[in-house]
Amino acid sequence: MKTARDTIRHGLYLQHPIQFPYGTRGTSVAALTSAILAPNDCVAISSPECTNCDYYEPTMNDRLEFILYEKEDMPKSTSHWLCSLEHETHEKCSDCACALKQPITFKSVPNVLVFEINSRNIRISKTLKFVQDGGAVILDVRGLIYHGDFHFTSRIMEMIIMSGTMME
Repeated sequence: MKTARDTIRHGLYLQHPIQFPYGTRGTSVAALTSAILAPNDCVAISSPECTNCDYYEPTMNDRLEFILYEKEDMPKSTSHWLCSLEHETHEKCSDCACALKQPITFKSVPNVLVFEINSRNIRISKTLKFVQDGGAVILDVRGLIYHGDFHFTSRIMEMIIMSGTMME
């Protein structure tokens, strides 16, 4: 009988045999996560806006997915990282000639969000805050995956609220 793992592995192999080989050759945990969590629709938007005046350009669909990859100028925490999502742009404002920035936001709060972190200098925030429809939505960290040397360890955390206290 085929297991769920075997079915998924076979499907990934058929789509990308070099990236997801059979046998003892390994694959990237980030690539596997990206393939499994690839969204069917656009999940984020961005809009160039001036850093000085009220100029902005129309909102457009963005290529951001549910996995955020580490960048060179890492924020101090995953919460700051999420708040600082933007594309680098060298364009200037057509009204005042100041620099434009292009922040990225999710269309709706994601059910799953993955941060690929290779550095030891970032704090893992226990909660992440999203603003949606004028209200705040707080997401709790629910799992961690550590990997290296062809092995990985995962930890899934379930928070249980009992009489006003939280237990893991």
